[in-house]
Amino acid sequence: VYHCADDHRLGVNEESTLAANVQHVLCIAKHLMPRFTALNASVHHVPHGLSPEDMAPPLTPAAYGEGYGLYIGNVNDRHDFELWRKLMEAHPDIHWLVVGPIRVSDPHALSLIERDPLPNVTFTGQVPYAELRSLIAHCGFGFLYMKPDLDANRISSQKVVQFLAQGKPFFCSWLSEYEDHPELITMTDSRADALERFREWRAHGEPASFREQRLAHARELLYDQLLDRLPFTL
Repeated sequence: VYHCADDHRLGVNEESTLAANVQHVLCIAKHLMPRFTALNASVHHVPHGLSPEDMAPPLTPAAYGEGYGLYIGNVNDRHDFELWRKLMEAHPDIHWLVVGPIRVSDPHALSLIERDPLPNVTFTGQVPYAELRSLIAHCGFGFLYMKPDLDANRISSQKVVQFLAQGKPFFCSWLSEYEDHPELITMTDSRADALERFREWRAHGEPASFREQRLAHARELLYDQLLDRLPFTL
């Protein structure tokens, strides 16, 4: 099995050779599948998955209160820190929590983290994986705005499904895996549109049904469900 889990294109020739010489190719996003269908007769979509624990109630009390904005993952130069700052400055009443190891050289990131930090933003650094479910459960929404100039930023993200597993609203740059699910997450590559759509959400909220739709979608991503849908046994 070749499990294609990202779109870095580190070695196109090597990847093609590998895909042509395995029994099955599994792709975490539908967008990745066409490159393999001419090379292998068994190409399948297996998106980012979840365990039942990801959907369970939080384990611990709210360490940072309730209703904060939350990013979880690596804090690196793939992110649109200019947009981060615009959002954070536009909504100073929101506590923005950024969780994950920090490795940046982007001047906008360094400004936000070190040179000109905002009082409503907290960078925690890395935390144990077991604590993420509680952090997500107590947040008001998740966000993931990345730069559009890298293919790997535009397909899918494990972070999205972790927030869906708790029914949380999620705001992010465009991801091909969710283009058919506007009720699940709010996506755009326009900074102006991102700012306006977030403002609209704060002002007017969203249909109550969206939470259940996110949870229903998350239940379809449980590992047993994903593996049972494959036409072969791993």
